[in-house]
Amino acid sequence: MTQPMLAFITSCVAEEEGAIHVYRLDVPSGRLEEINDTTQVEYPFFLAIHPQRNVLYSIHRAGPYGQDADGEAIAFAIDRTTGGLTYLNCRSTRGTLPTYLDVDPTGRSLLVANFMGGSVATLPIGDDGRLGEATSFIQYERASGDECLHENPYTHSFVIDPAGQYAICASLGHDKIYIYQLDAATGSLTPQEQPFVRMGHGTGPRHFTFHPSAQFAYVINETCGSVTGFRYDAERGLLFEIQTISTLPQGYAGKNFTADIKVTPHGKFLYGTNRGHNSIAIYQIDESTGRLSLVDIVPSLGKNPQYLAITPDSSLLLCANEESHQVVTFQIDDKTGNLEATGEQIDLNSPTCIMLLSAS
Repeated sequence: MTQPMLAFITSCVAEEEGAIHVYRLDVPSGRLEEINDTTQVEYPFFLAIHPQRNVLYSIHRAGPYGQDADGEAIAFAIDRTTGGLTYLNCRSTRGTLPTYLDVDPTGRSLLVANFMGGSVATLPIGDDGRLGEATSFIQYERASGDECLHENPYTHSFVIDPAGQYAICASLGHDKIYIYQLDAATGSLTPQEQPFVRMGHGTGPRHFTFHPSAQFAYVINETCGSVTGFRYDAERGLLFEIQTISTLPQGYAGKNFTADIKVTPHGKFLYGTNRGHNSIAIYQIDESTGRLSLVDIVPSLGKNPQYLAITPDSSLLLCANEESHQVVTFQIDDKTGNLEATGEQIDLNSPTCIMLLSAS
């Protein structure tokens, strides 16, 4: 029997009070039933879950897009029976408009990327899941227009490798991927021997993810509509580019910005979202080389697909269509990676992030 899942989904509405909604997800039907929520965070936008599965961390953006105030990271204790969230505490992210959170595998450090602030930080996590004040903070310098497409660094994601040794920051504005050694016990960040990977001018690297094998890594490029794959040296924290492949069909000339990227837990397939084309690009992953082969590009069944989540058994994909205010579920074909809509969806104001957790 398939284990029931909890789905934590953010509703982040400009000029309105947002919320974190909690649903029970039925696998394999894809049906979502709301069982709880909290409005204690007004602009949640992004979430992360402690590896012990007992604490949920949320961003609080401190206002609509363009707000100058520093954001916060908020900790909630999770009741996995009821889906209830109990507020623990909050701490400053030390930058404006945070957009990404990640927790190291030991559960001692929370990493945050401040998009508008152009910075990253680490916050210590106590034994009870509460957050401490930032122990590391890196502010990236503004770049000249000749050097990059944007002056602002626009740090969009900050991701920890599977071993918990290295932290990777995707800087959309600088067209760079920065690499740091992470000491989770102290939260310290040390630039690596390869301090960054320079992407193509105007590429706009956004969300970064690792393959479950830790041999490969991938980044989705927001500005140019592509995915870049890397071979990953986990011992030294080095990235070696394999390929770059488009997320769009040939001949498409409309406006488009990519958003999220996910690899199935069994490592066979990769998915990336197109906002504008309103679709999901599907790739098969070569298990020996990490190279991607395009399988298909399918409609997201909504507008502005912002975020994806995949169940641990790799059978279901959930897509948050932010501008059409819905979350749609798809069955994943285990042989081809193709997506088939389950017919199940929920209506929700501006969903931006989905985190899944076993309910028991």
